[in-house]
Amino acid sequence: MHKFKIIKNLGGNEKISLLENMENRKRINAAHSARETRYVGTNLYVYIILTVFPLFLNNGLFNVLVTKFMFYAIMTTLWIVPTLVYVIKRHKIRRNETTSYEKEDSFSGVDYAAFAMLFVAIISTSLSPYKSLAFWGNSGNDGRHVGLLLIILYIISYFMVSRTSKFRIGFINAFLVVSLMVNVLGITDYFQLDILGIKANMHPDSKPIYTSTIGNINTYTSYVALPMAISVILFCKQKEFNKKTIFYVISLTVAFFAIIMGNSDNAYLALAVLFGLAPIYVFTSKEGIRRYLAAVGIFLITAKITAMVTKALGNRVIGIQSLFNIFASNIFIDIIIVVVLAVIGAWYLKDRNIKEVTHSTVVKEFVDNEGYIYKILRRVWGIILCTAIAGITWLFVNINVFGNDIDLGTLNYYFIFNDSWGTNRGYIWRVLIELYNDELTLVQKLFGYGPETFANLMKNNVWQEMAIKYNVIFDSPHNIFLQYLITTGIFGLTAYLVAIIGTVVSAVKYAKEEPHIMSMMFAGLCFYAQGIVNINPPIVTPIVLLFGALIMGYVRDVKKE
Repeated sequence: MHKFKIIKNLGGNEKISLLENMENRKRINAAHSARETRYVGTNLYVYIILTVFPLFLNNGLFNVLVTKFMFYAIMTTLWIVPTLVYVIKRHKIRRNETTSYEKEDSFSGVDYAAFAMLFVAIISTSLSPYKSLAFWGNSGNDGRHVGLLLIILYIISYFMVSRTSKFRIGFINAFLVVSLMVNVLGITDYFQLDILGIKANMHPDSKPIYTSTIGNINTYTSYVALPMAISVILFCKQKEFNKKTIFYVISLTVAFFAIIMGNSDNAYLALAVLFGLAPIYVFTSKEGIRRYLAAVGIFLITAKITAMVTKALGNRVIGIQSLFNIFASNIFIDIIIVVVLAVIGAWYLKDRNIKEVTHSTVVKEFVDNEGYIYKILRRVWGIILCTAIAGITWLFVNINVFGNDIDLGTLNYYFIFNDSWGTNRGYIWRVLIELYNDELTLVQKLFGYGPETFANLMKNNVWQEMAIKYNVIFDSPHNIFLQYLITTGIFGLTAYLVAIIGTVVSAVKYAKEEPHIMSMMFAGLCFYAQGIVNINPPIVTPIVLLFGALIMGYVRDVKKE
C-alpha cells in the first residue's frame, strides 16, 4: 500500500526510474532463485555419484559392470530433464539481464575438447564395421559398455555439472566417508572374510581377483587411489591440527592398507605420481613438508605391517603377489621408516626450542626468507624428480633398445619389456600398434575403428595366434590411451589428452589456493597414471570425470569473480 502511495507522489521520470529498478531487482531475485535451484538439483546428482554409486550392487559382483553402467546411465538420464528446464529458464532471464554474472559464458579449451571427443565418437561409430557394438558398447561377451552411448552420457554429465553445480567441501567429505567403507570391505576381503557374503557362490579362482563393491582388483585399486590422493593432499595442506586432520590421517591410512592389499601392480604408478608430484604443491610451509614426510612414514609402516601380517597368517590371507613383498624382510625399508620418524620428531623439538629464542638473528632471517627457501626446495625436488625419471628411462632404453644385460633382481620383471611383460600387456600393445599401422585405413587411423570394438579387431586379425599362445581373447589393450587411439583414432586420443591436460592446467592456474580442488586434480593424475596399464570401465571413470567437471565448474566461477 505504501509503495503505491510513494509511486503516485513521484514525478514522471522518477516514477519510471523506480519502476525500472524494481523490475531489475525482480530479475536479479529470479536469477538468484534459478541458481539456487540449479545448485540443489545438480549437487544432489553429484552426491549420488560420489556416495551411492560406489556402493551400489545387484546380485553381488557377478554382474557388477552391468549394474554400475545401468546405475550411472539411469541417474545421468534422470538429471537431463531438470537440467534442461533450468537452462531454458536461465536463458529467458538472460535475455533482459544486464548483470555481469548472468552474461553468457564462453567455452574453455576443455569444453571444446569435450565437444571434439563427442564429434569424433559419432563419426567413428558411423564409420565402424560394428555400428551396434560401437553405439551400445556391449554385444554378447564383447565390450565393457564404453560405446558412443556412454561417451554421450559422459559429455552430458560434464557440461551439466560444470555449468549447473557449485563446488562444496561436503562433496569431498562425503566421498571420503564412503570410500572408507569401500576400502574396509576390500581389506576384509584380503583376510578372506567376505563379510557381505557376495563371494559365496564365486569360483575359488575368482575370489582373489574380485573385491569390495568395485569388482576386479585392478579397477578396485584405481578407485582406492582417489581417496588416497585426496586424503594425502588435504592432510599436507591442513594448516591446523584438528578433527579434520585426524579424519584425513584415518582416511589415508586405510587407503594405504587397501591399495597394498588390493594386490595390483598399477598401485605403484599411483603412489609414484602422488609422492613424486605432491611436494611441488605442498612444500610451501614447514608444516607441509612435515606432513608429507609423515604421510610417507605412514605408508611405509602400513606396507611393513601388511607384509608382516601376511607372513604370519599364511594361507588365511590372500597374500601379496607384487613388489610390495620387498617390505617383508628388507632392512633398508626399516631404516627409512626410522629415519623419517626421527627427522619429524627432531624437527618438532627444534621448533619448540626456536619459539623460546624468538629474537635470534638466524630465526629472523629464516622467517624473512621463508617463502624463497620453500621455492628453492620445490625446485630442488623438481630436479630430483626429473633425474629419477631420466634414470628410469635410461635403464628401460638401455635394457630393451640397446640390449644390455643389467641385473636388477626383482625389478627385472618390470624393466624387461617383451610379450609377457605386464601379464601379456607387452603382446597386446605390440599387436595393437601393428594393427593400427598395417590394418586400419587412413580414415580409421584418424577416427578409429569404433568405440569398444578392440576385441573384434583382435579376433579378425590375430584370433589363431591368441588361441595358440594364450588361449584367451584380449578384449582391451589395458591402456586407456591406446584404447582411445585404436577405437577413436588420433583425433579422439588428441581430444582426450587435451581435456586432461587442460583440466590440470586450469586447476593449477586458478585453484592452487583451494586444496580441495587440487586434491581432486591429484586424484585424477593418479587415475590416469594407472590408466597406462589399466582399463576404464564405467565403475571408476564416472567419478574421475565428475571430479574434472567440478574442477572446471570451480574455475568458471573464479573467472566470473
